[in-house]
Amino acid sequence: MRLVAGLLLLCPPPCTGRIRAAPSSHAAGALQEVDTVWSRITDVFRGRGSGGAHGNLWLYAPPVTPAGAQRLRVCRPEDGYDFARLEWRACAQCRLGLVSQIRVTAAYRGRRYATRMLLRAVHGCEEYTWSTTRQSAQGLRFFPVAGAAVGVEFSPRACQCDHMRSASALPGRERAEAAPR
Repeated sequence: MRLVAGLLLLCPPPCTGRIRAAPSSHAAGALQEVDTVWSRITDVFRGRGSGGAHGNLWLYAPPVTPAGAQRLRVCRPEDGYDFARLEWRACAQCRLGLVSQIRVTAAYRGRRYATRMLLRAVHGCEEYTWSTTRQSAQGLRFFPVAGAAVGVEFSPRACQCDHMRSASALPGRERAEAAPR
């Protein structure tokens, strides 16, 4: 158990980071510093480090079933407010992607958060056929521009396969990750 920022955490996540060698001034066999996702998250809560682009925390919730829902949120580290959110599905078998929701709070628009979230969603699925759920007037203007920046075309006619329809509607447990560039 660990106590971080007043929260009692029952078990830390596994080490997924890289190991950096100790400075050469230390004797052989010196302790090595492990840089993990976990340490970056706790650094953010302790007021150290950035937690992502412009000091924000990027949280990804993977699908729990193939073609299931996925979510990416961008949060302020000081209060956890998610000012940007993207929800999508991608089916590897049918090679389809569907953006079901994208939102950026007005005060944060124009800073490429939506485009960077779409870059994260499309990564590895660039050859898929992508679509979106019904678009607002703002979405009709946004998706052609974002699609050009991301390198895919987003059709405004939602296209779901049977795998997407039968997959879990809820994403899995969130984990922190680096902000897309």
